Amino acid sequence: MGDASTVPSRLRRMSPLVTVALGIFIVFSLVNADPIAEDRSERIGDQVRCPACEGESIAESPSSYAADMMTYVRELVDQGLSDQQVLDRLMASYPDSQLLDPPLRAGTLLLWLIPAAVLLTGAGLVLSRRRRRPTALLGDNHGR
Repeated sequence: MGDASTVPSRLRRMSPLVTVALGIFIVFSLVNADPIAEDRSERIGDQVRCPACEGESIAESPSSYAADMMTYVRELVDQGLSDQQVLDRLMASYPDSQLLDPPLRAGTLLLWLIPAAVLLTGAGLVLSRRRRRPTALLGDNHGR
């Protein structure tokens, strides 16, 4: 064994090598990322509304909150979970998040029916006013 003064000098000489090796490892890991898993992560992220942004998905949002959520999505995809399992875990972990296109279920049925009911009511009102207007005009002309 060497004396105590040579140990720190050895570490100082090795630190640039360790730094370069870590840099190469990081770059290699980024270059060799699984494109299929990344595409799945983006596709899943496109389905989830960002809680911090209005009308944006977590895949498109620039917020740090959305970036954290996307990191979690990538981790779950890398673990081999299905798309639905990833969405279920994401909804459980981030209760403020919502799907941009909610599925048709008993709990979301009103979300789908209310816009349709408003549209049908509006169309009914327009049609009923159109029918009344021509008859009222015809009635006025016959009275003269």
